[in-house]
Amino acid sequence: MKQKRMIALVLALILVLALAGCGGAGDDADAVVANVGDLEITESQLTQYTYLYAFVNGIDTSWMTEENLFTVKKMILEDLIAIKLMELKYKDEPGVLPEDHETTAASFLEMVKNEEASNAYMEQNGISEEALKDFYISQFYSVAFFNAIRAEMPEITDAEVAAYYTDNPEQFEIDEVTASHILVEDEELAKELIADLKAGADFAELAKEHSIDGSAPDGGSLGTFGRGAMVPEFETAAFALEAGEISDVVQSQFGYHIIKVTDKKQGKESFEESSATIRANLENNALTEVYLEWITKLRDEFGIEYSEAYKQE
Repeated sequence: MKQKRMIALVLALILVLALAGCGGAGDDADAVVANVGDLEITESQLTQYTYLYAFVNGIDTSWMTEENLFTVKKMILEDLIAIKLMELKYKDEPGVLPEDHETTAASFLEMVKNEEASNAYMEQNGISEEALKDFYISQFYSVAFFNAIRAEMPEITDAEVAAYYTDNPEQFEIDEVTASHILVEDEELAKELIADLKAGADFAELAKEHSIDGSAPDGGSLGTFGRGAMVPEFETAAFALEAGEISDVVQSQFGYHIIKVTDKKQGKESFEESSATIRANLENNALTEVYLEWITKLRDEFGIEYSEAYKQE
């Protein structure tokens, strides 16, 4: 999980280098929104980065409208600045780019072109092959940066992991149920279904036949969930049941529910069960602190200038 988060962070941070040479939408596409040392970030680059960031992270962009796009772009401008700082620091450093980077970049471009969804997205947003090549090569700057800051990251000790477990007991409490439900619009139908269940009818089959919820094809299965995941009426009823029990009719804003709990877990996650996750979280926090320290130093070293519209508050 820790490695996956690191990969996601690196990918998110390197995207802006893919934007060099990209066209963009808008009358002021070439307007400079920020200067990072002797490098510029244009309106076009910032817009393109927003959509590339969404693509890499699997974010639906349908909610991005002309009204809210500026707000989104202003929020993520700092990511672009961080990438430009990494480029400035490492672009001339020997050994950062492997000797065969041109060959491997060409293979990367071919892979993107052969993947239908990726290629369609790139074409739709006007992202050129040169931009994709820059995107690929930019990862080497980011890898160099993260290798450097990881070398400075303090080691998380066993004592720190144990202390976190002791000091944050509420984070390791287990209070969850595994449940299924049947949701109907009519209370009388719900009562009839309960009678059928008491007579021996199969819960999953009744859910498939009668439930109006999206879980119906799965026999009403909602999986395992903790407190706060469901509306209050549903939660109260579900957590009052023991494993194997079926509720009476429960009314919520969605209709009338019949709930069946198949498993119930309450207690506390042991230190042995929690220690790996605790360590990963503490390491991630430590890495973030070092990352911010380095970025702050690079900002001071190279200098940042914002356009009037994008000045940070």
